[in-house]
Amino acid sequence: MIGNFLRRAAWGIPQIEAKAEVAAPEGAGAAEDGAETAESILSTFDAIEADLRGILGRIKDSNAGVARSVIDANIALDKIRGHVQGLAALAHSAIERSSTLALATQDLSASSDAIQRQVQNASSVSAAADHTVDDVLNTVKRLSDSSTEIGSVVNTISAIARQTNLLALNATIEAARAGDAGRGFAVVANEVKQLAHETHQATEIVRRQVQSVLSDATASIRGVEEIHQVVGRIRPVFEAVSTATDHQITATRSIIDASHDVSDFFREIEGATASITSEAECASQVTASAGASGEAVERLSTRLMVILRENPLTNRRMQDRFPIDLKVDVTSSGQLYIVQTVDLSEGGMWLQSDLLPEREVGHIFEARLDGIGLVSATIVRAGPGEWRTQFTEMASSVRSALLAHLAKIRENYAPLIDRAQAAASEITEILTQAIDSGSVSEAALFDDTYTPISGTNPQQFEAPCLSILQKLLPTIQERYLKLDPAMTLCVAADRNGYIPVHNAVYSKPQRPDDPVWNTANARNKRIFDDRAGYAAARNTRAFLVQSYARDMGSRMVRTREVDAPITIKGRHWGCIRTAYQI
Repeated sequence: MIGNFLRRAAWGIPQIEAKAEVAAPEGAGAAEDGAETAESILSTFDAIEADLRGILGRIKDSNAGVARSVIDANIALDKIRGHVQGLAALAHSAIERSSTLALATQDLSASSDAIQRQVQNASSVSAAADHTVDDVLNTVKRLSDSSTEIGSVVNTISAIARQTNLLALNATIEAARAGDAGRGFAVVANEVKQLAHETHQATEIVRRQVQSVLSDATASIRGVEEIHQVVGRIRPVFEAVSTATDHQITATRSIIDASHDVSDFFREIEGATASITSEAECASQVTASAGASGEAVERLSTRLMVILRENPLTNRRMQDRFPIDLKVDVTSSGQLYIVQTVDLSEGGMWLQSDLLPEREVGHIFEARLDGIGLVSATIVRAGPGEWRTQFTEMASSVRSALLAHLAKIRENYAPLIDRAQAAASEITEILTQAIDSGSVSEAALFDDTYTPISGTNPQQFEAPCLSILQKLLPTIQERYLKLDPAMTLCVAADRNGYIPVHNAVYSKPQRPDDPVWNTANARNKRIFDDRAGYAAARNTRAFLVQSYARDMGSRMVRTREVDAPITIKGRHWGCIRTAYQI
């Protein structure tokens, strides 16, 4: 599409050059031939411009679709980033919790191992106690048996003592009957009786002690048997605890393995989210590139239209245009729209209002200009909320009123135009002197190699001639800025819209990560290639007056601007831009 346009433009240029060579023929009829040739040249460029408009219109429509897609893609990418960031946060949290669980489970496993060892020790002690109880029980039983045997012996001794006592009693009786002859025997019998009595008492004591030992042994046997039963009941409990502890150890080891697996899984998720984030960033860069491409095409269209419109050879609207806010009643397709002008000239006007309907190029309408009168006009360029128009018919009285109105406007602008042209003349002189003195070469002054300054937003640029311009321009620019309190800027821009040196108030160092503040306060070393900036930079007529909304970061400021070209050694270098707040 653009290739076809360029081929057509390339074909047209030799034709135009050939026609230009005969634009001023010698001999009779030169004026007539020159007029015809000029008209032919204009017709050729009109055709090129019409093609360009059609191409740019389609490009704009395509860019609008791309812009909407970029916006939708960015919204989707933002959502993806949000979800991925949330997932990454959850994965990271899960990893931390899994690690904590693994540590806690390891501690539990260690505790379980310790419990298992204690249970095993307790089981061993229980088994030893069981054996000891069996030994004690056997010993006590033997003691009981021994006590029983001792009781039997004591009973025998007691019976013998009783028999001995009876024998001693009988002997005593017999000794008494014998008289003196049995007196010695009576003594012996009495001693035996006494011994038998003591023996009987001793056996009674022993019997009681044996019975006490036997009773204690019996109680000990019952206690030992109860201990044996308790130990018997404890051993299965220890065995059950040991089995449960074995299961717990196995389970905790499984949990540890599972927690490690979970951690590995979430680490994979974390890595995947990082990859998704990276891919989303790449997609975002692609959409940003698409948006930037659309903006670049838009800038290109603006530049091409400016080149065609501001070129003296191809500009049909040779009349001066002046910014003016004039009420206009537009009648289009039977409907009335009350709108305002942006600028006005002898040949047409620029209308702007949200009320303006969409109309095709070539649409004819009527308009009543406040204080001037009724005119017929046709749309030569249309956009959302704006019509660029050309007057087609008006009464002579209306034309007189229009010319009178424009003359008054021109008279009001005359001091501003003179001021801009004077500033342009001074800058032309000082730059010419710099070339002649060798302070800067002509090649460097016209070199359009712009090197981006890293970390600046909006982007600032270095240029080969920047250092010399920083020395020469401030004095002139600041002096003219102080001449009128209404003036908001006075700066020199090269033919590409590059402003190397701005006024001091707008030349502050940029703040990091604050593009809004930078837009308003750090305007030096920037390229202003918007419609107004490029029109000023490319204008080669004596002056250009225009009105536009100036982007000051946090707000748009309606501004009127008076520009004059700067020509150095016969070459168009750029312009002086002077602006006034409306």
